Amino acid sequence: MTKFRRAVASLLVVAGTLATAAPVAVALPKLDPLVTEHGVEPAQYRNYCARWRHACANRWGWSTWRYRRCITAHGCH
Repeated sequence: MTKFRRAVASLLVVAGTLATAAPVAVALPKLDPLVTEHGVEPAQYRNYCARWRHACANRWGWSTWRYRRCITAHGCH
């Protein structure tokens, strides 16, 4: 029975530690991602928007409403 009691006691210690640590984890400040007026700023890889501008222009033609919808859908302005 002593092994059982020791196991129960250690389980209670671990559960008590986790119960007291949970509010501390919630109280930590959360870092906000880069936010613009359009929402979250997408990660800009090298020539990302330039590539999509050309791809959308090849599909829909330059300066059409479908071109602008395509550019906006890929996070470029």
